[in-house]
Amino acid sequence: MSTNKRYVVGRTDEIAAGTRKLIAIPGVGEVGVFNNNGEFFAVKNVCPHQGGPMCRGLITGTTRPRFEPGKRPEMEWIRDGEILRCPWHGWEFDIRTGKAIFSSRTRVSVYDVFVDEVEPDVPSDAETYPVSIERRDVVLEIPDRSDVSRRSVDNGGG
Repeated sequence: MSTNKRYVVGRTDEIAAGTRKLIAIPGVGEVGVFNNNGEFFAVKNVCPHQGGPMCRGLITGTTRPRFEPGKRPEMEWIRDGEILRCPWHGWEFDIRTGKAIFSSRTRVSVYDVFVDEVEPDVPSDAETYPVSIERRDVVLEIPDRSDVSRRSVDNGGG
């Protein structure tokens, strides 16, 4: 059974909306954590095309054709802020799923990210006062595949 490893990659105020933070994860490599208007996404910093620095690319949208009867087809801009474009050759990927825009079979690795809100452990009989939490950690969760590879070796590779 595979488990997940958790990495605190920073506080929410350290990765402002519209920015990214590149971090090195042992056994994985470099991962980019993106703040897209308060939603966090994590992408491995390797383009599946030719290994380009995926996370240094633009966060953008993409186009699709729009057809209206009796008119010439036009291109329309869609999904603004949801597409990560590789800086080397312009390949576009959905930042949420890692799927390439042009192919359902090509993808970049993505990881779960969540904001961990620290909640104090308070005894039920304690007198309490309203509190606001200003520190929220951005946590990256990556599957731990080391136990899977060990199991394969222990079972004779199968």
